[in-house]
Amino acid sequence: NCQHEVASCRHLPSGPTCFTVNARTLTEQKSSVGAEFKSAAEEAFLLSEIFDDVGEALAQDEELNSVSDEYFIRDLWAKAKEALKNATQKATSSVKGAYDEAKEHFTKAAKEAQQKLKEKAAEIMSKILTKIAGQYAVEDSVSRPDFMKILLNLIKGVAQRLFNAGKGLGELER
Repeated sequence: NCQHEVASCRHLPSGPTCFTVNARTLTEQKSSVGAEFKSAAEEAFLLSEIFDDVGEALAQDEELNSVSDEYFIRDLWAKAKEALKNATQKATSSVKGAYDEAKEHFTKAAKEAQQKLKEKAAEIMSKILTKIAGQYAVEDSVSRPDFMKILLNLIKGVAQRLFNAGKGLGELER
């Protein structure tokens, strides 16, 4: 047998079964798992950054305070989508700066990553808005400033949880 192979035998219902695996394959798989943790950690950090930016943009948007109640949720969703778009572009452009050498390959990968981040961020934001819009519609006693405060706290909480998840995944990679 080769020094670089690992043998394993198991007794299965069909009888004893042995197999060998090239040790290099095991190393590559371990490396691949580490890369997956690193990728997931980076994604969580980027999503965290996106939601920090979205929360900040919505908090500073004076137009939302002047919209009539009838159109408030619709306009809030439009503003949230715009903030998500801007924050996603900002997050992926910060990633681009680190990889100028492989520009052609990276441009395609960056567009795919940006689209993936945009989709995930939009899905999360949609869930946040659905959750809070139902509360706003049911409780007429919630003022718009209180509603915005609740929404911004939810967004900041999501950003913090994503940051913590990224940190945890980064530690698993080691």
